[in-house]
Amino acid sequence: MKTDKGTKQQLSEAATAFLTEQMSMTPTSVTVDAHPDSLVVTFCGATSLAERDCARDAQSRDRIERCYRELFQVTAPLLNATLAAIVCKPIERSNLSLDVASGDGVILFTCCT
Repeated sequence: MKTDKGTKQQLSEAATAFLTEQMSMTPTSVTVDAHPDSLVVTFCGATSLAERDCARDAQSRDRIERCYRELFQVTAPLLNATLAAIVCKPIERSNLSLDVASGDGVILFTCCT
């Protein structure tokens, strides 16, 4: 898998565009860590202040997190295809983990070997 500095920058830009355009998030930072068979995208501060405030209530937090997971499941193929084109390796699956209270999250991409 290609993991040079330019590739990581492309991956970060693609992930940021996806989070902004498809997930309506506004992350303050996005980093990419590339491994031979996986990519890890970490982002911070992506949820709104209103969502963070609502996340104080467990039931509200669970609902917001579920909405983001469901939205990700629907839109992930777009990001998977974009990242696969950058790293020249197919993405087998991806998974979003989000902490609404902090706005921080991780997307794990598993590449085909």
